[in-house]
Amino acid sequence: MYAGSLFTIGEVMGGAIFGASFDMGKYYPLVREVQIRFQRPVLTDVILETDLSEERVAQILMELEEKGKANFTLELKLTDANEEIVCIVQGIWQGRKMTPELSAFLSRFYGKQRKILMEFIKLFEPITIHRLRIENRYRRHGHHGCRF
Repeated sequence: MYAGSLFTIGEVMGGAIFGASFDMGKYYPLVREVQIRFQRPVLTDVILETDLSEERVAQILMELEEKGKANFTLELKLTDANEEIVCIVQGIWQGRKMTPELSAFLSRFYGKQRKILMEFIKLFEPITIHRLRIENRYRRHGHHGCRF
C-alpha cells in the first residue's frame, strides 16, 4: 500500500475524532505536527481505531472555552487484517474556537456546501461519539478508499 495513503489515514483521524467529539459549528481542528514510523509493508486492508476519553474531551472543551484553543495528542497504531501493526502515527492536533469572522468567511466561501454539512452534523448532536474506526481497503489493481 502506498505510504502516502497510510499517512493520510493517520492525519485525517485527528480531525475526524475531533469532529465526532466536538460541535463543529463552534470549534474546528488543525493539525500541528504529525510523524509516521513504518513497521512493515501492507498487503491487506488497514484498520485504525482511536478514541478520546470523556475526561480528555472535558479537558479539551474547558481549554477551548478558556483560551480559544487546545492541543491534543494521539498515538495511532494502524494494523493490517492480521492485526499486525504496520505503522505508528504520532501527532499533535489543535482545536480552535470558531470566531465570527471565520464563520462568516466560511459561509461565503463554502456557501451551500457548508450549510448542508452543518445540517448533517446536527443529526449527530444527540449522539456522543468519542471512538472512530477507519478502514482502508487494499486493492492490488484498483483504487484505495476509506470508510468511516
